[in-house]
Amino acid sequence: MTSEYRKRTILAAGRRLGFRDARVARIEPLDREAFYEAWLADGRAGDMRFLLHHKKARLDPRTRYPWARAIVSAFFPYDAPPPPLVSWRTDLRGRIASYAFGPDYHDVLGNQLERWCQAAQSEIPGLRVRAFVDTGAVFEHEWAARAGVGWTGKHTLTLSESRGSYAFLAELLVGAELDPDPPVPDRCGTCHRCIDACPTQAIEKAFLLDPRRCLSYLTIEHRGVIPPEMRPALGEWIFGCDLCQMACPWNDRATGASRDVLAPSLAQVLSLDRAAFDRLYGQSAVRRTGRRGLARNAAVVLGNTGNPEAVAPLAAALATHDEPLVRAHVADALARLHSVAPREAHAALARGRRDPDAGIRERVTALLEKR
Repeated sequence: MTSEYRKRTILAAGRRLGFRDARVARIEPLDREAFYEAWLADGRAGDMRFLLHHKKARLDPRTRYPWARAIVSAFFPYDAPPPPLVSWRTDLRGRIASYAFGPDYHDVLGNQLERWCQAAQSEIPGLRVRAFVDTGAVFEHEWAARAGVGWTGKHTLTLSESRGSYAFLAELLVGAELDPDPPVPDRCGTCHRCIDACPTQAIEKAFLLDPRRCLSYLTIEHRGVIPPEMRPALGEWIFGCDLCQMACPWNDRATGASRDVLAPSLAQVLSLDRAAFDRLYGQSAVRRTGRRGLARNAAVVLGNTGNPEAVAPLAAALATHDEPLVRAHVADALARLHSVAPREAHAALARGRRDPDAGIRERVTALLEKR
């Protein structure tokens, strides 16, 4: 059985299951060790402690899978974001990144990748194969670039001429020699639209991202207090962010009405109990941030609206929400709305002096003293 036959068989099985632009790279050590160590030393992993694990395997998969000889990388497309919500401040709606629409992509891709592995092994007896989505210790964008699936854009996502960046990446480690594909050239050129579109300047020069400033990190991976100076930059985003991709000229522009599930009521999100959160988001990627994180984000965005009608749901949350982290962000959001609804915001904050958490009581008192 030739390398060409194995490759053709594996890639055809992936296409039948919805994977696109599958390409092959020969497994060899990535020359990114010094960069990665410096990146980690600078604290850029933030709360993403998983990035500290399996560092050797990230640079050379053979340290964990010595049988691997090639890696197949492929796109699994998802829908482009709907048009921006021009009335989010008026309607008190948040925004969820487009990739989170529908069932959790980890589950969907996991099932499809398992079927891909089974299909390949049924046609190539004895083949060893291991599949990965973005939860494994694999530098997916590095391998996608080496295999020629696309090139790494300035926003550090993988781009292709035919599909842009609205796609998940998936990988197969294969225990057989496969003919590698050539990489494709970088086609970003002098364009810097993604850099300009980032509201927090998280995208730096030389294709470098500071996750600690990225809205996707802040709204999903970050578990604690969102820095006050970063909160206005969240705009309407309560889970993830599509801005750098929406600005990219290689990406398609979506048409049609916004999907309600990607623009939920902020008041509803803030009031969800655990059962309601699980019912609405337990099967989607939004579960990653958890009920507490999503409510925290909704409180920040309500403060961003500048709408006096946002005071009522915030006041209710300050009085009833069971998570101190959420109530702390609610108090700050009420303080930000004081200029548009001074009486209502002040009254809600004043009731916060009876909060069971001493830290919140102190915070509320300090906010009231500034008024």
